[in-house]
Amino acid sequence: MRQLARHLPSTEFRVLDEVGHAAFWEAPPEWNASALDSLTRHRVRPNRTVPAPKRSQRT
Repeated sequence: MRQLARHLPSTEFRVLDEVGHAAFWEAPPEWNASALDSLTRHRVRPNRTVPAPKRSQRT
C-alpha cells in the first residue's frame, strides 16, 4: 500500500498500530479521528460548473 500511495498524487497514507484490514471495526476511535481529520483538511467544495436548477415563475 505504501508503494501504491507514493505514485498517487494528493494521497495520504496512515498506519494505525495493531490494526488489521478492518480498521473501522477494530479501532473505531482512531479510524474516526483519522477520517474526520482528513475530511476537515480536504473539504470538498460544491461543483460550480453545474447550473443551478431553474425556478418556476409563478404569476
